[in-house]
Amino acid sequence: MAVFDKVRPGFFKELFITELKENRYLTRYGRKKVERLYQGLEDIRSGDSTYREVASALNAVNAEERTSMAIHRYIKDRFKSIYAELNSKEDQEIFIQDLNREIQAKGLIKGPILHHIYEDIILDIRKESFYLNNLLPHIIVSRDNRVREDFLTNSGLDRFYVEELERDYFRPEPDRYGHP
Repeated sequence: MAVFDKVRPGFFKELFITELKENRYLTRYGRKKVERLYQGLEDIRSGDSTYREVASALNAVNAEERTSMAIHRYIKDRFKSIYAELNSKEDQEIFIQDLNREIQAKGLIKGPILHHIYEDIILDIRKESFYLNNLLPHIIVSRDNRVREDFLTNSGLDRFYVEELERDYFRPEPDRYGHP
């Protein structure tokens, strides 16, 4: 980093960070990792951090990502059956507490699960539902791709994931014999 910035101040960030962060396919956790890495390198340069501390911070993001991915599908399946019942914050908290007990009892995740992971996943599932049930049908009928791009830019959902949802949306349901 120091070598690149000797060529021109900010050159390292320009070459390796800025363009990467602007990539539309960079996932939410990918973005967190890039930000933590860059901030960590800045902190190392200023003497406020060590390589070990930066590696630990990156490992924490990796662990959170693995936890989130592991419980996302589980929560999504459970959430479908009681979606209408989660109208209040209190109902959502009860749902999260029940899920946490169930996930811990089944041993799906070892150790504590950060509360915000549950909240983030529930919000993402609500966004997915809104997109699939309201926006996507409108986009198909109107053929207005700007609405899709606006949703992708502002929803916070990963582009790859939304594209998988769209693929599933257009995939025909199998008949009773398993044939499309």
